[in-house]
Amino acid sequence: MGAITYLEGLDKFNSQRLRAEIVLWLARLLRRCPCLSSIEEITGSESVRQRRDGGMRFVPIACIVGSAGRRHDFTRDFLPLASVNAQRWAHVYEAIVSPQGVPEVELLQIGDVYVVEDGHHRISAARAAGLDQIAAHVTEVVI
Repeated sequence: MGAITYLEGLDKFNSQRLRAEIVLWLARLLRRCPCLSSIEEITGSESVRQRRDGGMRFVPIACIVGSAGRRHDFTRDFLPLASVNAQRWAHVYEAIVSPQGVPEVELLQIGDVYVVEDGHHRISAARAAGLDQIAAHVTEVVI
C-alpha cells in the first residue's frame, strides 16, 4: 500500500479519536466507565485456574469486551483514547485494508466473551475499517 492509504488511516484515526472524546464526555455525564473490562471483572477472580488452547478462528469483534492489560487505552467499542499513537494506529489500519492483512490477535475466551492479550490496535483498526470479525488465536479460560 502507499501514502494514500496511510493518510486515509490518519484521517480514520482522527475521526475515531473524535468519537472517543464524545464517548468520554457522555460517560462522565452519565458516571459510567467507557473503558474495556478487566479480566478480573469478567471472571470475578484475580486468578485464572486453567487454560487450554482453543486454536485459530474468526471471532466476532462485538464479542471482544475486555483487555488483559490495556483497558484504559481504548473504549468498549475499541475507539482509541489519547494514549494511542496515531502513526502506529494508521500503519495498522493500512495493513488491515491491504491484501496481506495482519497477524492474528491473541484472545482469551471466557464463556461467550473474549479478552485481548495482544492485538488492541489491530482490533481497533479492523473495527474502524468496517470488519465484524477478526482472525484470532484463542486460549480458553476455565474458571
